[in-house]
Amino acid sequence: MFNEIARQLRQPTGILGKILSKFLKRMNGDIYKQMVKELAAQDGEKIYEIGYGHGSGINQVAQAANCEVNGIDFSEVMYNDAVKLNADLITNKKVMLTFGDFLTTEIDAGYYDKIFCVNVIYFWSDLLKPFAKIKNSLTAKGIFYIYMDSLEEIKNSKFTNESSFNFYDMEQVRSQLNEIGFEVSHYDYGRGHILKCSVSN
Repeated sequence: MFNEIARQLRQPTGILGKILSKFLKRMNGDIYKQMVKELAAQDGEKIYEIGYGHGSGINQVAQAANCEVNGIDFSEVMYNDAVKLNADLITNKKVMLTFGDFLTTEIDAGYYDKIFCVNVIYFWSDLLKPFAKIKNSLTAKGIFYIYMDSLEEIKNSKFTNESSFNFYDMEQVRSQLNEIGFEVSHYDYGRGHILKCSVSN
């Protein structure tokens, strides 16, 4: 049962996925509120979320400023939930949601001012590839924001396993970001870390 929950946390599907969607919305609620503060969206900015889940983060960002907010998620359950939540914003062309895999979806180079993700990096087996793609998608002064649970939190959870999750500590992630060309600052938040990654070259 725990293995199935771990798989569902990676990519929610079916009835169990719908149940987990509600659970994740509650569990990550405070994290998203903090992330929205970090993003400090400004009018005219273009912002992108990788793995938007239930869509509440995108909803909050889009309502905070007159900006363009887009995102991608490879769970059809999450896509459907996020579309319902953001229906008015989608109609008004403030939000565009994509159902697909970030790693294989074409993203315009130098387009976004800010990109963010919450508890997504564990599902990437090679961090350099997505980090390079993110850097290429940002403007010259763009910023990438990450929330990640601490390694201890992830390893100690009975709902995670090595078949569905890749276990990274904060310093591993920082090192990979530096290698790609990001300058990284971070602080501890809740059960994990928030990293602010600025394009350095």
